[in-house]
Amino acid sequence: MRADSENRIGTLTCECLPVRFRAALRFRSFLTGIAQGTLEVFHWVQGSNMSSTAAAPLTANSKTRVLGLDVIRGVAVLGILVLNIVDFGWPNEAYNNPHVLYYDPASIGPLPEKPKEDEKKKDKDAWKRMADPKPDMTRAHPSAQVRIAAVKSNYDVAEWATMGVFFADKMRTLFCILFGAGVIYLTQRTIDDGGRPLWLYYRRILILLVIGAMHAYLVWHGDILFMYAAIGLYLYPFRRFSSKTLGWISLGIFLLFVSVIWTAAAVMYQIRTRGSELEKRVLRKAEAAIASKTDESPAEFLNARGDARLAAVNSLQWADQLILRGYLGMRSSGGQRPDEITRKIRMYGEGSYFGMVKDRAKELFFMHIGMLTPLGFLSMGWLMILGMSLAKNGFFAGKWPIEWYRVWAFRVVPAAWIAEAFFILADYLWPGTGYFDMVLIVPLRQALIPTLSLGYASAIILALKGGYFTGLTWRLSHVGRMALSNYLAQSLICTFLFYSYGLGLFGQVSRVWLFVIVLCVWSLELWWSPKWLANHNFGPVEWIWRGLAYRKFPPFRKVAAPAAGTIVQPEALPA
Repeated sequence: MRADSENRIGTLTCECLPVRFRAALRFRSFLTGIAQGTLEVFHWVQGSNMSSTAAAPLTANSKTRVLGLDVIRGVAVLGILVLNIVDFGWPNEAYNNPHVLYYDPASIGPLPEKPKEDEKKKDKDAWKRMADPKPDMTRAHPSAQVRIAAVKSNYDVAEWATMGVFFADKMRTLFCILFGAGVIYLTQRTIDDGGRPLWLYYRRILILLVIGAMHAYLVWHGDILFMYAAIGLYLYPFRRFSSKTLGWISLGIFLLFVSVIWTAAAVMYQIRTRGSELEKRVLRKAEAAIASKTDESPAEFLNARGDARLAAVNSLQWADQLILRGYLGMRSSGGQRPDEITRKIRMYGEGSYFGMVKDRAKELFFMHIGMLTPLGFLSMGWLMILGMSLAKNGFFAGKWPIEWYRVWAFRVVPAAWIAEAFFILADYLWPGTGYFDMVLIVPLRQALIPTLSLGYASAIILALKGGYFTGLTWRLSHVGRMALSNYLAQSLICTFLFYSYGLGLFGQVSRVWLFVIVLCVWSLELWWSPKWLANHNFGPVEWIWRGLAYRKFPPFRKVAAPAAGTIVQPEALPA
């Protein structure tokens, strides 16, 4: 009654004031509301005890959702946008590389389309051009202004380095781990409900495979759903193993993956060494063949030299020809390709939607075929099996000893940040060091990144167990509950901002301002997720996914929504 009386008195007082004073009071009320909402989101529970046992345990066979899993999934789906935003706004080559060059599109005329060459003729021309210097792109485009993709100042380089230390690959890895944990919770819950998890699981995976393919080809080429679903095809048999056994399996697959990387590095080294020797042999033989043709015109001499080189290549055994072809391909794939980057900027910033779909299909089709093979499982499957192990031993439900979480969050994470900063600095100063990267840096980072991801998850679980930032974790849990819808929403928002059928900002926004866009999308998803779930049982895409998987659609809206103004506080995880 007292609050209602104060509101009525305030309203009457406001109506008696002049117009400009009434506007000022309303603006002050608006700012006060924003401040109160901010305090609500970042609410800090004072004097909370980290060993609190206010909530009942949330286990895999509980009807209640695992709050820790939802919050961590919410952090992952927001964090993954920090790196994806560069891929939305620039060609993929600039995704995690601050050295990529392109031409300012306004400084050059139209670029010629790529010629469609016959493969045999292409190989023949490659043999003829062996050891020739690469074309001077400045001479090809004398008026061109060369720029660095997504980098306009040192602030952009600092943003790249900072995001690389804290976010790059960590959120995607966290998603992989959570995907594996979800397999355990889904199958256990289905068994508890008396259902048959096998067919339900594979229906969900196949539907996710279709959603991922549609997202990749029709919206954005950086989709991760198809890859997760492809790897998920292999996960179901592992669910029966114990947590300890799953941990050993994960380690074994990781070591097998590292051995594949080392094998690839050894093969590349042999191709480069042997290929260089073969090229020198072919060139010596060709020079000897044309030594007597010095009196010919330059055009005739070049044709004769090309024919002599081709004849020298044909005299090699087929295995040596294959090695030489691989060597020349490796050499031509390195270096800058500003014309190709500029062509992509024009395609996505000015081109047609169907041209983009065609380009994505050409890029992704064989890659998706590869993801469906066991080799695709080898690359990321060990992370998902690690997630299955962690789900079984209670990591996400907060059942680990509190000290273990503290060690991961406050000791392991800072040490891993220092190591990651060293790797990023080395990559910036000495980019593309080749074999050294594949033999040492890549395996070390493959082990370091999951360490950081689990450290982040541990910090989140500590915050939940202690009751810290309850307003923020409440919102993050809602973002996590509709993670699939939020992930796809990010693609729709960002492609509208950057692609030609929207605002057409592709290739124009630097890294610092891209991060500002990230903050805006974060705010939007933190706001709309609780709003949506206050009136609906699932996110919109989750509702479709669930309905198709269960072959029965659940109610779209909640039968009885909470009363207006009700604030539901999140539960704390058990100690």
